[in-house]
Amino acid sequence: MSKHLTLTDRAIIEKYLAQDMSFSFIAKRLNRSATTISREIKNHRCFVNGFRYTSNDCINYRSCLRRNICDQESIYTCSHRCKTCTEFDCKSLCSQYISAHCPLLDKPPYVCTRCPNEKTCKRNHAYYTAHRAHAEYVKELSSSRKGIRTSPERLLELNDLLMPLVNKGQSINHIFATHSDEIRLSKKTIYNYIDQSAFRVRNIDLPKKVRYKQRHSHEVLMKFDYQYRKGRTYTDFTSFMEQNPKLPIVEMDTVIGARNSGKVLLTILFRDTNFMLIFLLPDKSHQSVLHVFDKLTSLLGIELFRKLFPVRMRKHVIR
Repeated sequence: MSKHLTLTDRAIIEKYLAQDMSFSFIAKRLNRSATTISREIKNHRCFVNGFRYTSNDCINYRSCLRRNICDQESIYTCSHRCKTCTEFDCKSLCSQYISAHCPLLDKPPYVCTRCPNEKTCKRNHAYYTAHRAHAEYVKELSSSRKGIRTSPERLLELNDLLMPLVNKGQSINHIFATHSDEIRLSKKTIYNYIDQSAFRVRNIDLPKKVRYKQRHSHEVLMKFDYQYRKGRTYTDFTSFMEQNPKLPIVEMDTVIGARNSGKVLLTILFRDTNFMLIFLLPDKSHQSVLHVFDKLTSLLGIELFRKLFPVRMRKHVIR
């Protein structure tokens, strides 16, 4: 068993947090320690809907109109609001001050999931999302492995080997073909060291490399698990079917043709009988799909519709 949590492990953590399970329960399911689960949630939770003011984190900051709450009223009348005062700290003087930090986030489960006051609370909210947590983990893992891990003496030895051969016009591939036993590093590592100016050899000294157009890395946007996805993931589906194995399942799919072709096919497959319904849609918008189900509901009636479609599963799009 790997000591690192996988995306599947994090999805299970997110699922059980939504079900208000304890850390010890989650730890047993993943064969980990409760401390590992606690540390994972605290390190990779995300804060949303909070007030981020540098000096004043009162949740009433935006709407506060209070003046003259200090003890200096008898000496002069201040014309500014107390929240902008630089002489006194209104947080220590105001009776209506409420910090945006929720003290419940300092205790397990460290997130606002399943909190009864979640919708009405104005303080900072914290949530744990599997895809976001895994993206942060991958980024941390990548950054921890960056840099030069070779000793200065070894770098000097490699430089004395590479510099004369490169000056003779030999490529890195050619050098590796004859001196790989002496280098004892991969080509990628040598190229990275050259990029980081670890040697006297520069990219300009490599004729082929300067001809290549530099590639630009594109930021990969990770899917964020919004509130409406809670309890509707594939893991939730498999768990539900384990508890209700006799319920019929209906699969819905969209068949898309060439780009900008317009019309698409909506397929509805009844697993038990392998009976399939196919509808031609004018486009792939959700309004067109809703129109089909509204039409089916009106034709069948709500009771028969619920009987025929007890479990609906959305598959991946086919091109």
